[in-house]
Amino acid sequence: MTDSTLLHGVLWVGWLIGGAVALPMRQLLRVLFVGRRSGVSFGVARASVQVTTLWPYISWRSGHGQSEDEVRKARLERNPNLTEEDDHSWSDLARWSLYVVGLLPRHRTERFFDVPRLVSASATAAGMTLRVRRAKAGTTAEDVGSIESVQRFAQTLREVTGAWSLLLRSEVDGPYTVLRVLWSDPLQGSRTSVEPSADQSPVRIGVDEFGSDVWWDPFEATHTAVQGMTRSGKSVQEYTRLSGLAGRTAVEVCGLDPTGVLLGPFVAAGGRAAVPATAGESPTFAHFLDVLNSIVSEMDRRTMQLAANGIDKLGPGDFSAELPCMVVVLEEWPGIIRAAAAEDVTKERKSAERVGPKIEAGVARLLAEGAKSGVRVLLLGQRLSAKSLDTDSRSNFGVRHTLRVDNADAVGMLHDHASEWAPIVAAFEPGQGLIERPGMGQRRYRADFTSYDTYLRRVKESVAEHA
Repeated sequence: MTDSTLLHGVLWVGWLIGGAVALPMRQLLRVLFVGRRSGVSFGVARASVQVTTLWPYISWRSGHGQSEDEVRKARLERNPNLTEEDDHSWSDLARWSLYVVGLLPRHRTERFFDVPRLVSASATAAGMTLRVRRAKAGTTAEDVGSIESVQRFAQTLREVTGAWSLLLRSEVDGPYTVLRVLWSDPLQGSRTSVEPSADQSPVRIGVDEFGSDVWWDPFEATHTAVQGMTRSGKSVQEYTRLSGLAGRTAVEVCGLDPTGVLLGPFVAAGGRAAVPATAGESPTFAHFLDVLNSIVSEMDRRTMQLAANGIDKLGPGDFSAELPCMVVVLEEWPGIIRAAAAEDVTKERKSAERVGPKIEAGVARLLAEGAKSGVRVLLLGQRLSAKSLDTDSRSNFGVRHTLRVDNADAVGMLHDHASEWAPIVAAFEPGQGLIERPGMGQRRYRADFTSYDTYLRRVKESVAEHA
């Protein structure tokens, strides 16, 4: 009886039916479990379970990691009794069917299909992080497959799970390659900025196209340039950046602001912040030059002290309330140059007395010499053309932001590959931008939102606390 072919057939059919009935319930329980453990929505948990459950199928269907001939050869080597005809006709389908109904463990399915091994997966509301290890070396991103195979894999993953994108990270975590699955475009919508911190941690200013936070570190020895048209979100971004510095005794926010909107709240701190209201009876830009000269003098004093102390630069641990990192804000820099030149004409100043060229010379010195002395220039403008920044000064900006501008020439002022980026940048929504910095390359991002009322409150509270 036990050797009955009919009985074997009945049991086989019953087994398949039972597995098929149990599968939806098993999947539902897994979704509920993942959702409860991670706190993500039902939709995210469902997509997470799909990724982990369907991993062998996704990899097999996309041919991820190896060519079709390589996969077939490896499969036949593991199963010498299979012929080419057998392999083509039923092996993949049979093994996948067994896996679907729960009769074949995932690790055996992965071995049969010769796909990258999914080691772990963690889910959040934004996406999933997957760690993959191949049967071979498994130590570099290239071990997971060629660019073409990764693209096929991403396309299959989107079709199966509805994910927005899959990103293959170039860095490697131990023997694993790290992949990032995003459920939706991180640049859509808006995110509120965080409250300022009194420690020396970087300031979170936004989120990039890969779903990672964008940070700005005032203690990093480099300068920052930002350009963007009116209503591009440039001012809101700087509210986030500068309010993130509020309350930090090891940072002095200073500089020149012809409008008084951005630096006005910092005037009460008693630092070197020049706005029209602080000029008194003096011509505005003559006053601006006096403030700039005081910043340059402080830079010179620090440089001489470095030489006396036998060190070449100030590091993050050297800053304090007595020796703060100086963030020199130059709001609407092209406008400052034009207005200073106009004041020189109006006041009929002689060549040696003109403040415009002196302001430009002072800023050029800060850019060329200030980084090692704890000076960080933050230069802002609607468009940073060659008239407002010469080539030497432009080369000193390690961090570069471009929000919406209207042509490739404007993009090219700060970034390479301007013709490729121009149509993308021109279509940016308010708050979206292109950022470039050492070690990160070029990528899109969206700045966190900070209203002007919130900006005023944060700065005023910090000034009052440290008065």
